[in-house]
Amino acid sequence: MERTKAAENIFFIDFDGVICDSVDECFVSAWLAYADYIGHQPETVALADYKLFKQYRPLIRRGADYLLLQLCIDRGIVLSDQSDFDRQEEEMGDAGMEALHTQFYKTRSKLLKDNKLYWLNLHRIYAGISEALASVSDTAWILTTKEVSFVYEILAHNGLAWSKERIICSGKRRKLEVIGEILKDGQNAVFVDDQIDHFFPNSGSRASCFLASWGYVQPEWLNRDVEVLTIQDFVELIRKTV
Repeated sequence: MERTKAAENIFFIDFDGVICDSVDECFVSAWLAYADYIGHQPETVALADYKLFKQYRPLIRRGADYLLLQLCIDRGIVLSDQSDFDRQEEEMGDAGMEALHTQFYKTRSKLLKDNKLYWLNLHRIYAGISEALASVSDTAWILTTKEVSFVYEILAHNGLAWSKERIICSGKRRKLEVIGEILKDGQNAVFVDDQIDHFFPNSGSRASCFLASWGYVQPEWLNRDVEVLTIQDFVELIRKTV
């Protein structure tokens, strides 16, 4: 791994799957949101559904996708790859996906309000990265599809002080586009994410992209033309950059 220079590189770090293991929270929120979406709540949660949710988690790009994933699981729709999931999104349409987005975040916000400690404890900061993150809290950016207030609450609960001003929710926008708008002349980006689609297309970008192997990744992504990091690599990259 090449040595980076602090004066030239700005860190952009994804949240879910890089900093935080949030799959349990996403499953709970999606399950409750789906119950509201269909108008009734099943009495039990099938373990098989939870296992499928974890298996399909790498297909997720943004919040509404979690609810769509729950819908697919409940309807028995088999998702062999990303194109299968994207086809379901296309069939849902823009209006349908916006409705899923609204319902998912409404449910998540209610869960945070009514059962805050339970909701926060569904998240886990990956072991071994807290100290490294603390060292770049004043210079790095968290770039996520999760809402800023949620990220801030989770980090604070885990003893990580991070300014809300350095947390960006990309929403439906491409992350590389957001990065490009932040970079000043003479600056380059180091971008760490676990969803490989966020790295492409990368033509003309000043971002060096790194795939977080400990996150929610498909095995075949590890063989794509992108540098793969372990947690130890990630920590070392931060140390070389600060």
